[in-house]
Amino acid sequence: MKTTHVLLTGVLCFVIVAFAGAQEAPLLIADAGQAKAVIVAGEGEVAKLAASELEKYLEEIAGADFQVLPAGEAAADGLARIYVGPCDAS
Repeated sequence: MKTTHVLLTGVLCFVIVAFAGAQEAPLLIADAGQAKAVIVAGEGEVAKLAASELEKYLEEIAGADFQVLPAGEAAADGLARIYVGPCDAS
């Protein structure tokens, strides 16, 4: 029993350490008052309303103008996309 416990603890520690180094770069959505992301509104009125609310709050927090695009419309290259609601890309 004790050997099994020690072995499982060792495996768990290995998994935690292995995944601790596999971090992605942080997502930058605004910098110095410039939007670095667009909001993509999914299909349906609820998604459009949620995207509009998100735009309002992000503009207030970041001091940048965020663009809300309908699902399927191309955004400028280099900008991150924040998907709200169901759509083909999310």
